[in-house]
Amino acid sequence: MPTDTATATWLDSFLAHPVAAAVADGLARGKSVNVRGARGSSAALLAGAAACERGDRVLLVVAHLDEADDALDDLGCFEGLHAERFGALEVLPGSESVNLERLAERMDVVRRLAESPSAGRPEVLVAPIQALMQAVPGSEAVAAMSLSVSPGDTLSPGTLLGWLDNAGYARVDAIDQPGDYAVRGGLVEVYPIGATLEDPGARPLPQAPVRIDFFGDEVDTLTTVDPDATLGNAGVKVGRLGLVGGSAEELQKGAADEGGRCLVDLLPAGLPAVLHETAELSEQSKGYFERLTNPAGIFAPAEVFKRLVARPAAELSSFATGSAGGGALDLGASALPAFPRDAEAAVEELVDLAKEHASTTVLCGTEAEQAQLETLLRDQRQRQDEAEPPEIATAVQRLHHGFLLASPDGPPAAVVTFHELFHRHGLSRRVRRVFSGTSSDADAFLDLDVGDAVVHVDHGIAQFTGITTLRRKVGGPSEGQLRPTEYLTLEFAGGATLQVPVGQIDLIQKYVGGFEGKPPLSTLGGKKWRNQKEAAGDAVKDLARELLQVQAARRTEPGIAYPPDGPDHAAFAASFPFEETPDQLEAIAATQRDMEGPQPMDRLICGDVGFGKTEIALRAAFKAAHSGKQVAVLVPTTVLAEQHARTFTQRLKPFGFRVEALNRFKTGKEARVVLKALQAGEVRVIIGTHRLLSADVNFHDLGLVVIDEEQKFGVEHKHRLLALRLTADVLTMTATPIPRTLHMSMVGLRDISSLTTPPAGRRAVVTEVVPHRTDRTGAALQRELARGGQAYVVHNRINGLHRVAADVKADVPDAEVAIGHGQMGAHELEAVMMRFIRGEADVLVSTTIIESGIDVPNANTMIIHDADRFGLAELHQLRGRVGRSSKRAYCYLLLPPGRTVSEVAQKRLRAIEDYAVLGAGFKIAMRDLEIRGAGDLLGGEQSGHIAAVGYELYCVMLDQETRRLNHQPVVDVARCHLELPAAGNLPKRYIPAAKHRMEAYRRLTRVDSLPELDRVVDELKEAYGPPPAAAEEFIALVEIRLGAAQRGITRVKLSGPDLIFSTDPSRARSVQAAFVDAPGRVTVLDQKEVFYRPPAAYLEEVPTLLAVLRKLLVTPLRGEQPRPPARQSPPPTQGSRSAPVASR
Repeated sequence: MPTDTATATWLDSFLAHPVAAAVADGLARGKSVNVRGARGSSAALLAGAAACERGDRVLLVVAHLDEADDALDDLGCFEGLHAERFGALEVLPGSESVNLERLAERMDVVRRLAESPSAGRPEVLVAPIQALMQAVPGSEAVAAMSLSVSPGDTLSPGTLLGWLDNAGYARVDAIDQPGDYAVRGGLVEVYPIGATLEDPGARPLPQAPVRIDFFGDEVDTLTTVDPDATLGNAGVKVGRLGLVGGSAEELQKGAADEGGRCLVDLLPAGLPAVLHETAELSEQSKGYFERLTNPAGIFAPAEVFKRLVARPAAELSSFATGSAGGGALDLGASALPAFPRDAEAAVEELVDLAKEHASTTVLCGTEAEQAQLETLLRDQRQRQDEAEPPEIATAVQRLHHGFLLASPDGPPAAVVTFHELFHRHGLSRRVRRVFSGTSSDADAFLDLDVGDAVVHVDHGIAQFTGITTLRRKVGGPSEGQLRPTEYLTLEFAGGATLQVPVGQIDLIQKYVGGFEGKPPLSTLGGKKWRNQKEAAGDAVKDLARELLQVQAARRTEPGIAYPPDGPDHAAFAASFPFEETPDQLEAIAATQRDMEGPQPMDRLICGDVGFGKTEIALRAAFKAAHSGKQVAVLVPTTVLAEQHARTFTQRLKPFGFRVEALNRFKTGKEARVVLKALQAGEVRVIIGTHRLLSADVNFHDLGLVVIDEEQKFGVEHKHRLLALRLTADVLTMTATPIPRTLHMSMVGLRDISSLTTPPAGRRAVVTEVVPHRTDRTGAALQRELARGGQAYVVHNRINGLHRVAADVKADVPDAEVAIGHGQMGAHELEAVMMRFIRGEADVLVSTTIIESGIDVPNANTMIIHDADRFGLAELHQLRGRVGRSSKRAYCYLLLPPGRTVSEVAQKRLRAIEDYAVLGAGFKIAMRDLEIRGAGDLLGGEQSGHIAAVGYELYCVMLDQETRRLNHQPVVDVARCHLELPAAGNLPKRYIPAAKHRMEAYRRLTRVDSLPELDRVVDELKEAYGPPPAAAEEFIALVEIRLGAAQRGITRVKLSGPDLIFSTDPSRARSVQAAFVDAPGRVTVLDQKEVFYRPPAAYLEEVPTLLAVLRKLLVTPLRGEQPRPPARQSPPPTQGSRSAPVASR
């Protein structure tokens, strides 16, 4: 049944059409029919009508993979109809790996067909012809490739790990992307692909990583986890986890062992099939079969068609074809006319169309689109002032292709779609719920490996050689004991080594600086390091003052203070055809607050390519334009300017705002017309390259400047950008932030919004560095074209493009190959790009002109020649051109034949391969800085100081100096040292993985407030359980050091019967005041040290000493409140010398 009244009118009319009714009735009664004139989305609607009439399942076969997705959307027009896809595996048969997500989808269909051949409800199973050609494994193989896990199941950890290995999952230290699993003590964490997740009530849950907790050989609990949380996070209880996995070899073996089964064989004999465009099905199936290098497990097209026509079938086509009996029926559906690109002209033609048809319905994807259309129709009626304007119905319903439907006894009906009417193709995608967690961008700063250069805050630059366990004497004055303690071993100049306790890991940072190779090591105990730090400190003071002066200048300039959003803003937001990610919503809200505030906005939007930065810019642009202000959008390339111009025009023009582009595609005369209109205020949004920064560009009332990829503009443009910042709101967007931008954002000199959550359905791009082999690249192109996709081949030398294009043509003779580069004529280049965007070209061979701006969701394979010649950020941007849909994308980085790749280039290629996960922009930026050095990061002088002390220490120093100049408190916990007869540690049996253990130490030692410490400890407990006594002791020491640092204490030392607190002379009296009510004696010496002699019993045992220090230094800061329950520990184990601190 239709979903609403307006939809009911057009859909009921379609279903009542004699041919549609005959098809539905014939298939329901087991008769075959041949139908011509099935245009637009009518094929999917006929399949839905047959399923509703039959009350059971119908098979719809389509020729292309993306048509299956379209059909699923089209079938959403029916209420109570279930639609499901049987997808094709997106690899060439014969490959070693298999797409686990698509495999899970296929096996789920096979399993349900085996359990219940009849659906028992109206249902359409949509399958591309390639999916039916791929054999499905038998029941035994399906069982072996499936695993169901629920609390209470008998399943040993070893059995689970063995199954995951065989299923194609990768064992890692920490799960990071789908297909990973990790072992954490008695826990196993799995990041599943295509899994079935259910809550304890058997209700479906979104895809998420799952933590499996065992009790012996029994599954105790299942909970979802955040893969970006190093320690832990609150999860959702899972009642069942259904895993699927296997290799291509297992699939082929499973099919061969049982003689090979086609999905059609699993369907009941009387189940009808709807074949859309029989000729195209034949063509695509033959092309797919001929491209195979290994046909094992693949049915020939003739075998599949033989099975299909042996059952009741409706063969649909635009023209009369086919072999099915029952005579040919003519549905009489024809394609919509091509509407003009101008919105007003398109509405005029729509009205003319309505005059010639009995009924006209426009289907809109959202309510905002419906409101826009009704406004345009109302304006058109006012202009025409007709006595009886034709009736045009509107409905909120997604249909991919409209059509004109002839009626046997009257005028035809028209079903028009909003996106076809206004040329907004390709903007919709299917949204599925996915898990997304939070990530800390700062975590990218420390990814320490043996051999890396590090910075010790007190001693200088060294080489990290590993983690060593040594026995350290700890205990009270009366007796001590040797306790194993982990140390980080650092090697300095001359082979001198320093063992740094892991409790002081906050003193060590990974070196990132100005050397492309390895920096010179410092001399342990030498004066040079101290001098370098002092010089860097002086330079930092100067830079901080300079940066704050710019900030102060902005504060003195009054901002525009835009009014709050109204109904128009809500309508514009609703016109976004996708579902916003949580990060997008936060960034939009932050931008809105900035623009409504009294000071000019200067916000950076950092997000990986394709993560939705443009939509945030569009919301800001609409807010400015709606208030009568002008918007300048500055982009680095002409292609990107054209892309943005199309996007901004599509979204803003329906609201009456004029959008223009200014780039080399414009003739001199056209540019002068645009500039004149801009100065007169007629152009509300102008989009262009650095041309916008020219002196002859004058605005009527500029309110917002949007800068895309600022790092690509030269120094000569930066001064003009700085001037704009003082007068207008500025929104900067970047995918791989320049390090200075990154640093300024992180230390609070600039507002930042980070987009780390990928859009729904988005998957990481499979990235491989491979030798230059034509057979490998040819197979990659064949695979992409076999699934109906498109590909990029990047070659950054114009004189070699035609040779590369010829090689591509030789690899894939059937492919339509286009060539594009920056030296082509403006209109010629635009024509090439539009051919590729429209899908008229299969492969685009080009230079890096595609790096920014071209957005083709159907292009999901990229081959980059001579990848060693590209910068890391450039490779990241290029890779971002693929993977912009739910399809798995591939990026191949080709090594040059016959040329040695430099060590620096090898590092770049390893980094881009390692950081293939979604949202890796921050890590890419830091790795880029590490590889190429600081360069002209903050100017030549500052770069020298960064090289001397390392990027992270430089940032810390700049942050502290900025705080001092702003009169904000500076808590430098790293400067506070504890010299007490206690050590504490995080035992290996508590956190087995060394990487996780080091990260836990780092998180604990770097906290700068008690609430933050409590949060970290809570996460620690959640991830690994209650801390043992040694861990509790370490946490207590962290808490005491934090309390001391917040009081300005730099050292706490136990010397004989005295506790000595070292501090700054200005803080000595306030430190002394902390001991006023404490039993014992307090003395201040030289205004630098406070001596406290407590009763002797306080010092006899370590737990008592720590409890005393906590009460003196920490409890007052907590407001005399007890510690949070989450910090409590279980009673000490038997035989333990000292009880946990928290229980005292």
